[in-house]
Amino acid sequence: MQDIMNVNPGLLFWSVINFSILLFILSKFAFPAMKKSLQSREEGIQNAIDEANALNEKAQILLAESQQKLDNTQKEVSKILTSARNLAEQNIQKANEEAEMSKQQKIEEAKREIERSKNDAISELRNEVADLVVTATEKILEIKLDKDSHLKLAKDQIEKLPKN
Repeated sequence: MQDIMNVNPGLLFWSVINFSILLFILSKFAFPAMKKSLQSREEGIQNAIDEANALNEKAQILLAESQQKLDNTQKEVSKILTSARNLAEQNIQKANEEAEMSKQQKIEEAKREIERSKNDAISELRNEVADLVVTATEKILEIKLDKDSHLKLAKDQIEKLPKN
């Protein structure tokens, strides 16, 4: 057990020499290669970060453009809908006006027809009254009137009727 705790100076010397040689070889060959590999990896990561940032900026620009296009499209859709509503309202108003005009024309036509029928009825009634007057007069007078006398008597009686 004592051998384990004893320091052997020859062994220590050769261990330091071996370690120094190993350190020298590593610093000459391995460390530069590792450093180069780490730098290459760092550059790759930095390039990837830069590329990701560039893509992110492009994506932000595209997003802004898309949002602008969407806003423009929404405004255009709103204009189209407003225009369509206005056109529909105009069409409804025009249809209502045309219906009102048609209704007024039919009312006027009906009034004219009623007036014409009224005038025809009055004329027919006057003729009937004239005939009745002539008949009654003939019966009263028991004489037959000739055509001229008949017309004169009818006209006189018609003129005596109230006019409306």
